[in-house]
Amino acid sequence: MADSSKPLTDEEVKLLQDSWNILAENKKKNGVKLFMKLFERYPDAQQMFKSFRNVPLKDLDYDGETTKSNRRMVAHGLSVMYAMESYIDSLDDMDCLIELVRKTALAHLKRDVGVKEFMWMIPVTHDLIDYATAGMDGLDLGAIKAAWKKILTLVAELVGEEAKAGDV
Repeated sequence: MADSSKPLTDEEVKLLQDSWNILAENKKKNGVKLFMKLFERYPDAQQMFKSFRNVPLKDLDYDGETTKSNRRMVAHGLSVMYAMESYIDSLDDMDCLIELVRKTALAHLKRDVGVKEFMWMIPVTHDLIDYATAGMDGLDLGAIKAAWKKILTLVAELVGEEAKAGDV
């Protein structure tokens, strides 16, 4: 996939951009929720983070107030949201998107976070979409989730390419 071909349709790009606008309305809260959902769904994931190991989830959650126990979670969640935003902003420039993902891949592969863990982000992002869109009418959640699955699968494939290249 490491070329500038267009893996997403125009409709999928619009679904990603429109749903991102919903998720980006509160990057801090949704960034933390993304990780809360990751840790709930995949408890082993929490142990991969030195700062979050063995910390009760309730102490990591964020309700609009940063505390001593959740400040790193808030910062990491926000950082991930900005990374996701850069992906969405680059949907019209696949070469740029690929390089952004490669940068993310290299940083994560150094921490033994690979394709499997990136694939975890598909159901976790779907959970976040359900959370962020609760009560909203007129959304085609099936199509939105399919578009996110497609882009996140692309991300995981690029992580796999970087792992095989062995430049870590």
